[in-house]
Amino acid sequence: MSQAVKEFDNKIHILEKLLYKDPGYTSGCSMDKWWWVSLEYPHVTPACKFMIKMKTANAPLKIKTFHYDHTTKTCPLCNTEDETVEHFLFTCPLLTSSRVILQNHLREITQNPIHSVQDIVNPSQHLDSCLVRDLGIIVYNMFKTRKQLIDDIT
Repeated sequence: MSQAVKEFDNKIHILEKLLYKDPGYTSGCSMDKWWWVSLEYPHVTPACKFMIKMKTANAPLKIKTFHYDHTTKTCPLCNTEDETVEHFLFTCPLLTSSRVILQNHLREITQNPIHSVQDIVNPSQHLDSCLVRDLGIIVYNMFKTRKQLIDDIT
């Protein structure tokens, strides 16, 4: 069996485990949309995994890591409010330039305004996988920008 076939089988196995672990995670089949995108475009698997973490409230933001390191939930960039997924995507002032890129892309793919995290992490089943892929890449790049800014501060 070739390495590519083994990798594909492994991804299918992981997908099946996620789909059957908790039906609440897959309402509307949106979680598997990220996995199908990662299967179709393997180079964006890290972005798709990050989007699944965002969707399941497991993104490595301060609101989540606080439970492990017991330091602070405050955003390490702006120090003004808790670093929630909403803060990361919509309000942190130090991520404004990345947010503009996200908002421009969202305007291209939907006619409806984006008002919540769910609008981003639960892409419509009807969206083309290329558009979903690009959305995941943009949000993942925002996260990498966040990490770089934190490194620059410390």
